[in-house]
Amino acid sequence: MASDRTCYDRYLADVGARVYHENRQRSRAKDYRKYSEDFFRQVPGAIVSTETKARVHSVDTFVHTYRRNHPDERVLCTKTVYTFINQGVLPVRNIDLPMKTRRRQRKKPIFGSKGNECKTFR
Repeated sequence: MASDRTCYDRYLADVGARVYHENRQRSRAKDYRKYSEDFFRQVPGAIVSTETKARVHSVDTFVHTYRRNHPDERVLCTKTVYTFINQGVLPVRNIDLPMKTRRRQRKKPIFGSKGNECKTFR
């Protein structure tokens, strides 16, 4: 507010810093226990193949199918499921997921006519 009692918008660094620190005090890390327990129980059976049972879903298709079939439950997104797999929260390992352990082709260098220059082709 100005001296003539008119209001105006202006950024003030100390006010911005105070608001930032107040918001940080209220923020908390998201806890995986607030999500559907039934979802966590069904994940390993759907995305891991065994000797007697073939794999039913990929992680992405399982998340979307479960979300469509259970619209009232709170479900993780695909990226969070992969994060929980990497952290060891879910009983699924990266070796159980075929696309995570697939070997990638290396690019082979082909040497040019000038000797030192190197071009890479697929």
